[in-house]
Amino acid sequence: MQANSSSTRPGLAVIANCMTPYRANLHALIAAGIPELKLHTLITHGPAEFDWATQVPPSIHATYFNDPGDSALARFTYAPLQEWRKGARLIDYLGANNIVAVVCGGYRYLSYLRVIGYCHRCQVPIFVRNDSNIKCDAQLPPLKQRAKRLAYRWWMPRVTGIMSMGEYGDQFFVKYGANPERIYRVPYTPDYDQFMHIDERQQAEFVRRFELDGSRRRMIYSGRLVPLKRVDLLIDAFAAIAEQRPNWDLLIVGDGVQSENLHQRVPESLRPRVTWTGFLEHSELIAAYHSADALVLPSDYEAWA
Repeated sequence: MQANSSSTRPGLAVIANCMTPYRANLHALIAAGIPELKLHTLITHGPAEFDWATQVPPSIHATYFNDPGDSALARFTYAPLQEWRKGARLIDYLGANNIVAVVCGGYRYLSYLRVIGYCHRCQVPIFVRNDSNIKCDAQLPPLKQRAKRLAYRWWMPRVTGIMSMGEYGDQFFVKYGANPERIYRVPYTPDYDQFMHIDERQQAEFVRRFELDGSRRRMIYSGRLVPLKRVDLLIDAFAAIAEQRPNWDLLIVGDGVQSENLHQRVPESLRPRVTWTGFLEHSELIAAYHSADALVLPSDYEAWA
C-alpha cells in the first residue's frame, strides 16, 4: 500500500508508561512496518527501575503526558484524580489526531482503563499489550483475588485483542478469561545491528574504566539484581569452578535491591575476579558484551514471559 503524507495518514497510537531503548526500537519497527499509518507514541509516566538515556527516533512521534513525580512503577491506587485527568488528556489527543487504532501498554493505571472505556464506546480497535506472566501471578488474599478478577472481567471484553510476550503470558491471560484466538505475541526485540558493531574508542574507554585485563576470558550476566534472576546461583557456580578455570573472570552488569548482599556473597579470594559495573546506559552495555566471551542467564524464569 502506498503511504500517504504524514499530515493525512490515519494514526496508530501506542500508549506506554516510559521510554526505554527496547521500546524505542520496537516502535521504530512498527513505524517502518506499517507506513500507511502514522505512529504516535504516547508516554504517560516516568522511569521505572532505571532512567535510560534513550535516543528517540523521530519516526515514532513521541508525546509525553507524565506529571511531576510520576513513576512507571505506580500502583492502580496512585493519584486517582490525577490519573483520571490524564486519561482525559489522552482521549483528547486520540480524537484530535485521527487515531484509528490504539495499543495500550497495560491496564494498571486508571488513565489506561479510561482510554479502554473510551475506545470501546467509540468502536476504536484497542489492543492491550503487557508482560503479565503466569509465573509471576501472586497468590493474593481471597478479597484481593476477587477484586482482580472483577477488574479483568471489566476490561477484557472491551478490548479487541491482547498482545502477550510469550507462552507464560498466554497462560496468564487465558487464566483470567481471555479468548486464546485473540491473543497475539508481540515480544520486545533489541536492535541487533547496534550490538554487532562496536565503537573502538568507547570499547577502549570501557576496558580502561573497569580495569579489564585483555588476556583473560569472561562470563557476563546482564540484568537486574533481584531474586528471580538468581545471580546468587551464578556466584555460587562460579565459586565452585573458579579453581579449575583460573583464566576466567565474571562480569556482572546491572543494579537492584540485592546488590549489597550479592557483593558479600563472593568469596574473599575471588573478589578480584568479579567486576561489578552497576547500571549501564545502552552504548556502555554494548561495550560490556564485546568485553565478554559467554553470556550466563541463571534466572528461574523471565518476567517478560
